[in-house]
Amino acid sequence: MKFSCQIHIIKKRLYFNADYISSLYLMYFILYFNLIICYFVILWVYTIA
Repeated sequence: MKFSCQIHIIKKRLYFNADYISSLYLMYFILYFNLIICYFVILWVYTIA
């Protein structure tokens, strides 16, 4: 009983880590996406001006 409980805790921790890593990736993706959009907007403004 105790052993299965430990396995469950380990599984939970692994899932949490995967969640954490994917949320980090999502954060970085959004950050880079915003940077790229800003870059294109600046380029667009310079080409007009």
